[in-house]
Amino acid sequence: VTYNIPDQVWTVSDLPSGSFASAGTVMMTSSDVRKSYSVNAGVDVQTKKFGFSASASYSKTQSTLLKNTRKTTSVHASFSSRRVDFVPKTELRFGARAQTAVNALPSSYTSNPGAYEEFIRQFGTHYITWGKFGGIMMMYLETSTSYIEKKNIEEVSAQASATFGQVLTVKGGTSHSTTQIDSSFTSATNSLIRYYGGTANLMAEKGLSAWQPTISAQPWLFSTKLVRLSELVRDANKKDALDQAISDYLMRVYLNVELRRVLNTLPSHMRSRSEVTSLNSRITTMVAKYPLVESEVDALGKEAMDTVTVYFKLFLEEDLSQEELFYANSLMNKVDFSCPTGQSIFEIQSWHSDWHDDRRWAFKCSYLKDLYALGNCYWTAPVLICQKFLPLLKKAAESRSSQLMSCSKAAIINVSSVMSSIDSSLKTRGNSYHYRASKAALNMVTALMSVELKSFGILAAAIHPGWVKTDMGGPGADLDKDVSIRSCWSTITSMSEKSSGLLHNYDGKIIP
Repeated sequence: VTYNIPDQVWTVSDLPSGSFASAGTVMMTSSDVRKSYSVNAGVDVQTKKFGFSASASYSKTQSTLLKNTRKTTSVHASFSSRRVDFVPKTELRFGARAQTAVNALPSSYTSNPGAYEEFIRQFGTHYITWGKFGGIMMMYLETSTSYIEKKNIEEVSAQASATFGQVLTVKGGTSHSTTQIDSSFTSATNSLIRYYGGTANLMAEKGLSAWQPTISAQPWLFSTKLVRLSELVRDANKKDALDQAISDYLMRVYLNVELRRVLNTLPSHMRSRSEVTSLNSRITTMVAKYPLVESEVDALGKEAMDTVTVYFKLFLEEDLSQEELFYANSLMNKVDFSCPTGQSIFEIQSWHSDWHDDRRWAFKCSYLKDLYALGNCYWTAPVLICQKFLPLLKKAAESRSSQLMSCSKAAIINVSSVMSSIDSSLKTRGNSYHYRASKAALNMVTALMSVELKSFGILAAAIHPGWVKTDMGGPGADLDKDVSIRSCWSTITSMSEKSSGLLHNYDGKIIP
């Protein structure tokens, strides 16, 4: 079958057949991912910096890297068919509709940004100058950071290439890798294989030999060079204006889509922190500016990425670089640590929204503001409440002066936790600093109350209600609410002077 070559095409060149496997590209950061995409797309420097923000595959890879759970390596083998080159830009022309839209544009971008934004929505930002078509087999490998930390980038890349080569061989292809596959790399890595072009089932045994002959009939665009549409505009003023509009568009999508998405990867308790809400507000303010200033977008983007990167490294208790450590300290130094005055004990914030995420409470995540707030909630508030009720407690004890100390006479029962026990804490992996310390402080307060209030006949004790199926405990907890309540009530009503100052389990046992 003979096809007529379109007017926009300059040449069509057949390329050598066979597979050409790439080296493994290890992606440690979002910048590495963007760089990898840019190589295949052949884009300009600014597009390399801000492009691909709305790409679904870029978003997924970025999320994986940000959370530091795994690093991604990509390896591919291309089965070339032909290369298509468009005519040079000096000869290439817009279609009739696009040219009409260009004619209607004002000479200056800043005089009417909306007109240029509408043009971009209709016709895009870039066009292809040449493209390679054929088949491509891609392997994505996600490797745990624990393995990567023990190796250098070259070793990880070699392992990825060897793994891919093994798959090629099994499928009927040829591998030139001589690297011995490390079993620990295999166990630390998840892989995904995709192929594009052709019609055969490449996942079948020896699928390559059946797939390759079908590629020429249904080739896939796997490598290209993208150039801005502004290069096709003949009017010098409009060319500069469209170029500025494209730059603005890329940066605006970067701000409004990528940076907001990155900040939203943080858990809810971090998104509500002042430094994160401030970043979101500044993004909103910057997006409203016309035109955008690249250095300002760069600086805000770096600050947002640093905030999220540092958080997840703290979150996973990974080592920080000197720059990241400095940034983490600067974040904490922005916090107002002064003691609030006049705060109602009923206005204290709930702190159990992310209770099951133990890593939130690790040593490196123990910000002073959080420690202070949890202390307010778990031991300062009970002290203030007891102070308010002390006159009534004394009156109750005096009216039953002949009775022994008990809950039927006058008592303070503080709700504590087994996690406050030093003996229990020594048997854990050392997390939940905020909660354990604040509940341990409550135990101390309870003990001191028991000593001071003994002369008034007032009992003071603490109780651990168990791990209960509540909003805080979650559905996987041990006890139903009614079981915990009945058990606690039975224990409380049986307390005596010997119980005062101690921490009791819901079943009546003493917790050391």
